[in-house]
Amino acid sequence: MKFKSLDDYLCKVVVLLTFVLGCMAIGIAWASQIWGGLVPCELCLGERIPYYVALPIVGVVLLSWSRLPPLLRRLALVLVAAIFAWSAYLGVFHAGVEMKLWEVPTACAATPQSLSTDLLTALDQVKVIPCDQIQWQLLGISMADINAGLSLLIAALLILAARPSPGSQIPQSSQDQERTHSSFAADGRPAH
Repeated sequence: MKFKSLDDYLCKVVVLLTFVLGCMAIGIAWASQIWGGLVPCELCLGERIPYYVALPIVGVVLLSWSRLPPLLRRLALVLVAAIFAWSAYLGVFHAGVEMKLWEVPTACAATPQSLSTDLLTALDQVKVIPCDQIQWQLLGISMADINAGLSLLIAALLILAARPSPGSQIPQSSQDQERTHSSFAADGRPAH
């Protein structure tokens, strides 16, 4: 694999790091559900959606790194950074619900009393977790807190990787280059 510069190589390493972090986060969420017995609430499930959208985009960018024009690559990384910023917002919102800073969303509320008995019987077999109930913590930090921080870190790293390299310029068309060169006299002074 060829890289145009050390900066290009470092950018790809940063993007690869964000991809690995994102895959680990969603993998841990699934493992905690499947093997750890944690049941995700509605907000937990909603916090996974940005990963499902963003990680395939990052994967495509990584696989086609050398073939993508730098501008398109930067735009894709900024888009993914925005998706992870949204994920950070969802994590902060969920953490606020867990800390009772704001009300629980309707989707997380208890089952309505007006449901039929057959449906209520079926729902008894499904374990529903309220969004304000913390299922797991490490040193007072919940999974929603971790998601918010990790998503913010990933978004920041992607913005860092999307920035133009220090010596890069916006490519000019050949006509613009001709006009720029012809507007100066042979001695370097502007032509009148």
